[in-house]
Amino acid sequence: MFYWREEMTKRVAWFTGEPSVKGRFTPYKVYEVFNEDGDSFNLKDDTGDIRFCLENGCNHICHKDWVFADVVEQTVKQETVEEDIVTTKQPKWSEWIKNTTGKCPEGLKRKQKIKLKWSDGDKFNITNPHDAAWYFSKGAYPVDITHYKVKLKDVSEDTPKAQEKPKSKWTKNTGVRPVDGDVKVEIKTKDGDKECALAKHFSWGLCEAFCDIIKWRLAD
Repeated sequence: MFYWREEMTKRVAWFTGEPSVKGRFTPYKVYEVFNEDGDSFNLKDDTGDIRFCLENGCNHICHKDWVFADVVEQTVKQETVEEDIVTTKQPKWSEWIKNTTGKCPEGLKRKQKIKLKWSDGDKFNITNPHDAAWYFSKGAYPVDITHYKVKLKDVSEDTPKAQEKPKSKWTKNTGVRPVDGDVKVEIKTKDGDKECALAKHFSWGLCEAFCDIIKWRLAD
């Protein structure tokens, strides 16, 4: 999710006297001006009707003058950015390997999970390869081990906790993007929300809004 601010300037007007018709205009109330053309303009009165007015000597306010100002409005918008995450599934077993020697293949440990395929189509797993009948039998209808595959070890099982990548510490936001735009970060906003995305998707400026980023850290 990232945030941005939009600024819009609008023209407003008000008066300090009395309206010509009670209930149509209210003194000191601010009205939005539109269709301004020279010394004339339009606005909506208190009943919702559009009125044609003059800047000076307007008959709607007892021929008095309107007071004008330009007001800058800021709005904070947010948008959720969905990132496509591609997960590569790690295979659990090796490819089938042909039994060509009639002996326990070199490299297999005494305690290791393997899957055997027999000439009669049977398949099953064992945990001690050295106990398998690897030899080629003789006879009219031999039943032998034709192929085997090895259970692959999850890489994470070999990663000591000491080698695991430590999490980045939370750092205070200074109002300026702290890293390159393509670096993935986790942010924490003033209202307690946490989001994780590329740094370029966040608004790092501080505008005293609920969505201001107060802390950030590198994502895993």
